[in-house]
Amino acid sequence: MSMRSALAAICLSLAATSVVHTQSTVVELNDAGWKLLQRGESARAAKLFAEALTLEPDDPVLLFGAGTAAHLGGRPRDATTYLRRSLEHDPTLTSASLLFGEIAYAEGDVALAITTYERALKYAPTELHLTTRLAEWRTEADIHRDFEERRFDRFRVMFQGQADASLAAQTTEMLNTAF
Repeated sequence: MSMRSALAAICLSLAATSVVHTQSTVVELNDAGWKLLQRGESARAAKLFAEALTLEPDDPVLLFGAGTAAHLGGRPRDATTYLRRSLEHDPTLTSASLLFGEIAYAEGDVALAITTYERALKYAPTELHLTTRLAEWRTEADIHRDFEERRFDRFRVMFQGQADASLAAQTTEMLNTAF
């Protein structure tokens, strides 16, 4: 065996060992992150998922874990970013779709919630929670179709017709001042 061949063999061996170590580390971080989430320790779990994502940045399960930790930590924008990326890499991950849809709905984006659940139904057509919530949200969307909405910081007021627009403006200002 030539010196060049021996060196190449050593490099391949080290690379294989590094990949196995990296995969093992990612699995350990993922498992530990989910265990922390079960115990309600979202901040610590978020750190573990972030560390694992530095090793495997496109892993849908890690992204889902990071999204879950962000959601439980009260960071819905971060959660939706992670969950969106998770679903881009694996649209069949129903748990990520469920959480993403619920967050979108809670944030007042019923259209996004509906779209998320409709996509998820392609991969999980018998998922009862998806079909039930989707029916509820579609009904709500139909009811609110003729409504106008005024947002002011953290408040949202829905009204029907022009006559209520000034009342909505006064209401949101009063709510914001009181808050």
